[in-house]
Amino acid sequence: QRDIQINKMGVLAFNDLWELREDNKPRLPSLGRKPVNLWIGIHAGTAQTKTELNGAKADRGGYTAGVRAMFQLNKRWSVVTGLAYGRKDFQYSYSIRRDSYAMKGSLSLVDLPVLLRYEIPSESELKMYLQGGAVTTLSLTENYQIFSPLSPQNRGINPASPFGNDPIDYRQKLNTYPGNILISFGIAYPIGEKYRVELEPYFLQNLQRTGAEEVNGT
Repeated sequence: QRDIQINKMGVLAFNDLWELREDNKPRLPSLGRKPVNLWIGIHAGTAQTKTELNGAKADRGGYTAGVRAMFQLNKRWSVVTGLAYGRKDFQYSYSIRRDSYAMKGSLSLVDLPVLLRYEIPSESELKMYLQGGAVTTLSLTENYQIFSPLSPQNRGINPASPFGNDPIDYRQKLNTYPGNILISFGIAYPIGEKYRVELEPYFLQNLQRTGAEEVNGT
């Protein structure tokens, strides 16, 4: 009985590193793993692009994929960064006075976000979070086609659609668009201790003039 009592005191002295087995002999329990502070993952999804020029609006599909790193500051707050490649396409037509114009664009972009994430307190395994911050975008290529009835090759042509005109091709690359704003709401579900699956609808507002606006102004 005295030996058992000494072992119990040893348990307290070592912050519960020791336990007593059923036969009253001390043993080392599983200490568990330290909380993970850095998460590395991949992400991919669709990217619906909304564009507006000269009063004309258009929606067009695209996609994005990349790697993401999240460093947990504490239980609720994290800093998120990464690198994402995206492809965005658009086309629309618009009128200036009596003339009808059209434009097509295809952009290959790289996004570099710096975001702050807040995890909403919950007892459930399914976690919800809010996220927001700044994104710097680098364009690898920007391809544009302008369908203008005023171009020399289109004089005397009256197509039913402005896309019936012969286009003028423009190409730009390596433009940098800093200071774009991203906000999102997501849900995360853990798979074991090392993995988690996240679903994250987001909104990204470009604050910089794109090459499309500069091209159309020439």
